[in-house]
Amino acid sequence: MDAFLFLSISSLFLFFMGINTPLTAAAMAEYPIPTKDSSPDGICSGPDGNIWFTESLKNKIGVMTLDGVVIHEYSIPSLISSLPLGIAAGADGNIWFVENSVANVGKVTLDSSILEGFITEFPVPTLDPQLNAIALGSDGNMWFTEFNGAKIGMITPNGAITEFPLLLPNRKPYGIALGPDGNMWFTVQSTDEIGKITPGGVLTFYPLAPGSEPTGIALGPDGNLWFAEFASNKIGVITPDGAINEYDIPTLNATPFGITQGADGNMWFVETGPSKIAKITATGVITEYPTISNDTFPINITLGANGNLWFTEPGANSIGTFSDFVFPPHNFKGHQKKNDFACTYEFYNALHWEAPQFVAAGYFIYRNGRIIAKLEPNTFKFKDHNRAKDNPDTYTITAFNVFGMESSPSTITVP
Repeated sequence: MDAFLFLSISSLFLFFMGINTPLTAAAMAEYPIPTKDSSPDGICSGPDGNIWFTESLKNKIGVMTLDGVVIHEYSIPSLISSLPLGIAAGADGNIWFVENSVANVGKVTLDSSILEGFITEFPVPTLDPQLNAIALGSDGNMWFTEFNGAKIGMITPNGAITEFPLLLPNRKPYGIALGPDGNMWFTVQSTDEIGKITPGGVLTFYPLAPGSEPTGIALGPDGNLWFAEFASNKIGVITPDGAINEYDIPTLNATPFGITQGADGNMWFVETGPSKIAKITATGVITEYPTISNDTFPINITLGANGNLWFTEPGANSIGTFSDFVFPPHNFKGHQKKNDFACTYEFYNALHWEAPQFVAAGYFIYRNGRIIAKLEPNTFKFKDHNRAKDNPDTYTITAFNVFGMESSPSTITVP
């Protein structure tokens, strides 16, 4: 059963009572994974609009709709537990992941004709490399980290693998992300560094303070790379030129891990130790939100096609989702028109709009401050019948998400 918690109880009450008060506070939900003790780890948004995740202890790849329904769990062909961790969407329209314990890169090939997929595995040449993370590169290939192998790997859509040693055998890379400069940026836990590798394999390293142990890394809307410092309890940011800044997390021993860009223009990260989701603004202001259940130990986080944040909760064997922002629809317009029925006629106001940047759960239409319609997400027109000729009506439209939270309003007067 789906578990929901709205962090604004008063707004929730008003919503269900039909009072026209938008839900503006943050909201969160958890969706259980059917396979018990699966320990979800990596997570990404797929080209199909669904949420994809790895089940690290059950040798599976899961896929969940934006409604929180797990529609499939793919068994990985490896006969032993492969410990799948990082996962990412590829330029080829498929889902790619790494298998930490058996040194494979895996691919889920999506076949829209049968609404199904199948898994192909590609062995990495290095013995016991301990693959951790994977990301799409500017060259259309997938790039991954070899923690124990002290290498960055690259695999083409056809499965050809190239490995790049990191110059020192004790350099253990963890997270990886595409930068604005077309290079891949990665974290190095063991030597407390941020690394950069060009598509041609040229390496550059930028030192952090000793004891930082950086983990997740992601591109921010400011064109910089943001990363979590697991051991030093900080969020760091590095420019493409290598300038570094760091921000302390308010909660002690937060053990930040995964990080991603949010729809609101902020960076979002997980705090594994205290089981929190947090956002950080471009100026370093941090806001923290506890997960619904205790001891969920969130590990990785991604942005969904609906603009919500989605994260793995191995402690709760669940996928969590969170929102504190809804994008409004675009280009809201209206005109008064006439229906002529020969013996009689009517005037009606025809409204139309365009979809918001991220998928909405639906729309509310208000006339003169009162709600008159709740519409499906694929509806972009509405007719308000039996209106007085040339008598102005004020219309407002908002988009809402699965939590009932509304966007900022768009308002017009017709005619």
